[in-house]
Amino acid sequence: MVFNLSNIVSKFNGENLIWKEFKSSTIINVCFENNIMLKIIFLTDNGIYSIFNKVEYNKDKDDYSRICIEKINMFHCDNKTKYFLDEKILKVFLIRDKISWNFNNDKWIVVSDIGVKIYTKSFEIVILTIDDMSTRVELYFKKNNNYLIGDKINFNQNLLEHWAFKTDTPTYLKRYNLDI
Repeated sequence: MVFNLSNIVSKFNGENLIWKEFKSSTIINVCFENNIMLKIIFLTDNGIYSIFNKVEYNKDKDDYSRICIEKINMFHCDNKTKYFLDEKILKVFLIRDKISWNFNNDKWIVVSDIGVKIYTKSFEIVILTIDDMSTRVELYFKKNNNYLIGDKINFNQNLLEHWAFKTDTPTYLKRYNLDI
């Protein structure tokens, strides 16, 4: 059996429109707990956005992580770090993985949006899903090439780690940035 699984941002549920609205924003504040958390909250001139890991079950009855965004009503930052940016978003890229592997007589081909890169004049913010049932995300927050949160990210190592619960022997594995 071949499992063709797509776990990507969809234009059908309107989520792509929320990403585009977010992309046209000026980030005022970012709220987060530490470098591994459940969600990151952005206060912008267009509203308040929450970026998080949405775990969905596919037809193979396994769970797959996907980066997700939603517009929310309140900006609560109690007991969390609040970082003031006041910078216009210049670019937003979805981080998309394509992977395939074989197990027994079955084959998996998976396309999944596992993260996002957000660029302003001074900041680079990378948010990656963690492939487990905890629905956590990992934050890398850099200002002028100095990491404020998280260490320097090795995307090749992270690529293999992200899919380790599914396979340790991929037949194809590629990560690329998709402009929103």
